[in-house]
Parts: sequence; structure tokens; C-alpha cells
Amino acid sequence: MQPTPDSLPAPTQRSKSSWTTLLPLVAVIGALVALVLVFVQVERRTRELREELSEIAEPAGTHVYDLQRIYALQISVKRGFLLTGETSLLDRYQELRDDEERAYMQLAPLIQHLGPDAEVLFAELRTQAPRWHATFPEAELRGNTPTPGALAQRLPEQQQLYEATLSAASRLDARIAQRAQQTRARIREIERNERRLGLVLVVLALAGAGVIFQVARRLRSLTEASRRHAEEAEGRRREVESLMEQRTSFIRGITHDLKNPLGAVDAFAQLLEAEIKGPLTMDQRMMVGRMRRATQETLGIIDDLLSLSRAQSGQLRIERRATDVARLVREAAEDYRASIEAAGLALEVELNDGLPPIRVDTSRVRQILGNLLSNAVKYTPEGEVRVRAAERAGDGAPGPGSWVSVDVIDTGLGIPEEEQDNVFGEFHRIHRDQARGVGLGLSISRRIARLLGGDVTVESEVGKGSTFTLWLPLTFPDPAPAQPESPASPR
Repeated sequence: MQPTPDSLPAPTQRSKSSWTTLLPLVAVIGALVALVLVFVQVERRTRELREELSEIAEPAGTHVYDLQRIYALQISVKRGFLLTGETSLLDRYQELRDDEERAYMQLAPLIQHLGPDAEVLFAELRTQAPRWHATFPEAELRGNTPTPGALAQRLPEQQQLYEATLSAASRLDARIAQRAQQTRARIREIERNERRLGLVLVVLALAGAGVIFQVARRLRSLTEASRRHAEEAEGRRREVESLMEQRTSFIRGITHDLKNPLGAVDAFAQLLEAEIKGPLTMDQRMMVGRMRRATQETLGIIDDLLSLSRAQSGQLRIERRATDVARLVREAAEDYRASIEAAGLALEVELNDGLPPIRVDTSRVRQILGNLLSNAVKYTPEGEVRVRAAERAGDGAPGPGSWVSVDVIDTGLGIPEEEQDNVFGEFHRIHRDQARGVGLGLSISRRIARLLGGDVTVESEVGKGSTFTLWLPLTFPDPAPAQPESPASPR
């Protein structure tokens, strides 16, 4: 069996190489995208913390410091008044009280963002400061100024309440400072984690880039190897084509050289059989008949070789014409009736009425049916040969749609199941001791059937016979009115 281009090595699979390149590339892109996302997320989070620090904690600390400063000024004014009784100091005290209230108003909304601990401490401060101020009734003192000695007696109480108020302010200030310190620590931690994660992602991206580089080198190597293999395969394909062309040319030449002398031998044998040179004895007539049969068989083998060569080289011509398929099948079967009955077999032809015309090459269909009928006669010792034609869809058809099937059914030896796919091979014969031949008929028949758009299939059971089916695609006649070609009409 000659090598074919289909048997040449397949190129290197590209899908695996594509995935090998794609995965590191995805890793690199993913690492870069993750790096950007981490940077954006960290920037957003640190911006929020810095805004909390600059817009809440630090202003709150400033307001608490202002309150502490105001408290210090207030105690100084109170002492001055208690020691001197100077009423002008009461005006200054009132101004400081107004500054204190403004500081409270500015601090209150900020405290709400600093947590429940800060709110509790702020509430304590707001409770403690009025207690301190209640011991210095500014309105009462303005209308009825006590003696300096009486005022001086209030100094220890004022000092004690002042220290308590200042302590409450210090606790609040410490809590705000602690919150600010925690916020700064969180910012540093987030930035530190960002640097660590960024380093990991950079390393991952570099590793992916390295893998891509290695894969690219490997891919270039594989591409070069694939190119060399492709060139080698192309060279082998050309060698195969050249060998097939040489074989085809050889077969054409040898068949031409053989057919001419064999044709002459058959012609002379026919003249002898016609008793042109005088009467023949019974033995002579039998020998001349054997000579003619052997010559015809040899010419048939030569024709098979020529058809096979043309089919393999794509030079087998197919000429389709609208044909009455029922008539074609009947005439092909009748052509073999004599040889079938001479072998002691019965021939039955079953044709469904109303088979539509189909576009086929009538001579090629006759050739296929002739091969199938010839095989049926060769491998059927006794029984019958049936030819059946019908329109079918599905039911074992080689494809979708409607088909015309022509079954050649025999009651012969049958074909083992494991051999049924092999019978269509070139030079393949199963029952070599049962009939002569080189095993080309079925191979040629299947090739021609497939050129016609159909196929040849087989169903068989050992000891019960075989059914070979020719499938032809169903088509309609040409749109232009035309009569179907008679199968017997000249080509």
C-alpha cells in the first residue's frame, strides 16, 4: 500500500504552546493590575486616615489646648480680682468665658468622630468647668463687691476646682493625642504592608516575565523545529505525489501495452470460436472458450488497475446526467443474468415504483453494480442474488437527507465482522480459495461512489450471505425540461 499525505507526521500542537505562553502573561498582567489596585486602595485608605488626623484629631487637640490656655487666664483673672477687688477684671473674665463657650462649640462636633471614650471625657469636662465657675458668681460680685479679705478666702476653693477642671481637660487632651498616635501608626502600618505586598507583586511580575522569556525562547525553538518538520513533511508529500504520479504513469503505460495484444488475442480467439478457419472439435471449442474467459478476466483486471490509478490521482472523470435510476438498475442486473444463472443461481430484481430520476454518471454506476454483482456470483456457491432499489432516509444512510439505495444481496459465504471494514482495501481478499481476482473491485467501487457523493457499505453474517449497498444522493431533474438519459444510450 502506497503512503499517502495523510500518513505524514502532524505538526506540533499549538494549543499547548499557546497556554504555556498565556499563563505567565496572565500572571504578569494580574500582578501589575494588583499592584495598581493595591496602590489605589492604600492611597484611598491613607488619605481617609490623614484627613481624620488633619481635620479631626489635630484641630480637636488645638481646641483643648485653647481651653487649657483660657482656663489659665481665667484663674489668673479670678486671683487678681479676689486679691484686689478690681471690677475691671470682671469684664476680662466675661470675655474669657465667651472664648471658652466658642471653644466648646467648635470642639463638640469633632469629639463625635473620636469615639465614645473621648465623648465621655468631654462630657466630664463640660460638667466640671461649670462647677468651677459656679464658685465665682461674676454677676453677684459685680453688684456687691466683698472686702478683699473675704474674697481671699475663696482662693483655695478656686485653686482646687481649677486643678480638677484642668485635669479633666488634660485627660481629654491625652485621649485625643492617643487617637492621633493610633491613626499615625495605622498609616505607617498600611504603608509598610503596601511596600511588602508591592515587593511580592513586583517579584511575581518579574518571575512571570522570566517565564515568558523562557517560553518565548522555547516557542521559537519549537517553531523552528515545526518549520523544519513542515518542510520535511512537504518534501515527503511531494515524494509521495511523485511516486503516485509515476505509478499512475506506469499503470497507464503498462495497461496500454497489455490491452492491445490481449485484445488481439481475444479477437483471434473469437475468430477461432466462429470457426473461420474450419470446424472445431468439442475439446478445441472448450479450450478456445477458456482462452477467451482468461483474456476477458485479464482485461478486466487491467481496467480495474487503470480505474484505481485514475481515482487515486484525481483524474477519474464524472459526468452527471438526469437518469432513470430504476431502468439503470434493471438493465445492469439483466446484463449479469446469464452469468448468474450459468452459476446455478437465481436472480431477483425488486424495484420500488416511482423512483425519481437522479443526476449520476450512468457508466460509473454500471461499473459499481457490475463489481458488486460479479462478487456476489463469485462468493455464492448456491442460492440466489437479489437486487433491490428504493428511496430511503436515515436507516444506515451515509448522511442526512434522502437517498437512493441499491442493495445487492447474496446467500453466499458471508464476511466475518472483523473483516468487513477491510474488504474495501486495495488488493484485499478474504476467501482466496473461492474465486479468482486481485481484490480491487470493492476498493474502486467505493472510490467511485464517493466521487458521486455517495458510498458503498456492507452488512454480512458468516454462512448467511452479504448485502452490499450503493448509496446515491437524491436530486431532482434540471429545471429546464429534459428527458432522462436512457442508460443504454451512447455517452
